[in-house]
Amino acid sequence: MVCSMCAECCKYLVFDVKKDLMSARKLTQENIVYITIPGLLSEDSRRYYSLRGVAIRDKKKETVLVFENKYKSENIIEKINRNKYKLIFKVVCVMLEDNKCKIWNTRPNICHYDKCELDVWFPPSCTDREKYKKEE
Repeated sequence: MVCSMCAECCKYLVFDVKKDLMSARKLTQENIVYITIPGLLSEDSRRYYSLRGVAIRDKKKETVLVFENKYKSENIIEKINRNKYKLIFKVVCVMLEDNKCKIWNTRPNICHYDKCELDVWFPPSCTDREKYKKEE
């Protein structure tokens, strides 16, 4: 199906982490979240995160993302396998207006599932879920 532009995926940041369940739960409840990812971000990734109010700190061989965890009760943890979890933080894109993207035609490539280079999560209501979901 074609994207129904429901904006559900625009309301979350997703990270795959290798942690035990207790540590993963604790991270989803922190007031300020620090996520370290390997490598430096592309300009497209930087734009994507900046639209969500995420501070980006470049280190030598990694990037630290810092953001305020405003919606702790709406964060989600999905188990991938033993000691690996998908952490889904509610962090709403500032380009949403009336639940629609104000920059749809010029949105970051990451906002397109077929061009995305980041960890992807398909909200249960996503109409693109079957089209782009990779075999696990």
